[in-house]
Amino acid sequence: MTDNHKRFKKDQRQQALAWGITVGIHLIILCIPMLKPETTLSINKTKHYQIPVEIMIRKPSPPPPKPAPPKKTIQQPKKKTTKRKKTLPQKTKKTPAISYPNDQSQPSILSHITPVYPKSALNEGLTGKVVVDFTINTNGKPIKHKLIKSSGHTILDNSFIQTVLRYYTFKPKQEKGEKKVAIIRLDSGDAFEL
Repeated sequence: MTDNHKRFKKDQRQQALAWGITVGIHLIILCIPMLKPETTLSINKTKHYQIPVEIMIRKPSPPPPKPAPPKKTIQQPKKKTTKRKKTLPQKTKKTPAISYPNDQSQPSILSHITPVYPKSALNEGLTGKVVVDFTINTNGKPIKHKLIKSSGHTILDNSFIQTVLRYYTFKPKQEKGEKKVAIIRLDSGDAFEL
């Protein structure tokens, strides 16, 4: 046999040995789980504890005795006198009004934006302050308005009113937990000042 032939045989034996070892290791790995006893993993283990409970049974207390009827007495007729005493009106105790956590005496502003200064009014240099009463419904929306004080320029008055009607949100008046329609007075502040 030649050297090459011997090497080839040696390489074949080494490869066969490597394959044999690989197959043996795989068989061992597959057989190990079969050799161990099965164990189950219980996630929900509950422990029962005995807690002593003391129970007391009480008899209901008897109702209070009824008051004895008033004794009847015979009254002697009184002599009539001509003097009459002046009686002062009795003061009545007023019960305090029940107030709820969200009660408020008038609507309040939840969100708003600065009124838009119309471009034409700005170009002409128009300024002024607008005061308007707005009627706020139970949903917090302005439903009516009344001009209290004009700026002197209709364009500024209308700009302020339209801004409030479109962009303001209100928390309505609330009394005893019930929402009510109410009026709030708003002014333009210095929005239309140069």
